[in-house]
Amino acid sequence: MSGGASRKMEILFEILIMNIEKYDMDALKKDVATCKQLVEDGADWDKKNKLKVFEGVYCMLIRDFKRAAELFISSIATFTCVELLAYRQFIFYAVVMSLLTQDRKTIKKEIIHSPEVLSVIRDIPNLKQFCDSYYQCEYKMHF
Repeated sequence: MSGGASRKMEILFEILIMNIEKYDMDALKKDVATCKQLVEDGADWDKKNKLKVFEGVYCMLIRDFKRAAELFISSIATFTCVELLAYRQFIFYAVVMSLLTQDRKTIKKEIIHSPEVLSVIRDIPNLKQFCDSYYQCEYKMHF
């Protein structure tokens, strides 16, 4: 590929989307690694943020939920990856992954009190209730 790191990453993002649709984990792993190298070569901040979302989805697919949660949390305020996920869908994954893997302090700071999460969580059926009851240890609501 010719062109700058950012242009190469745009092309790789399209390839990543195709690999996600095909559920091709080997190709995803290789292309995410290539994107990480391009970030080191000087891609802009928008591409770095998009890569976090793509890598987070890859981590979810290989069941590395902790890493997925960390990547999603770090991307909440700067999410621009609408070609892969709608913002509501991204917030859903960020909340669920965080509840599964993060400590209470992180959940409170990054999810419960996050203005970005609060702006859409009520629009996602049952997510606000689930998040609050989980955080408050009111498990009876789920069983």
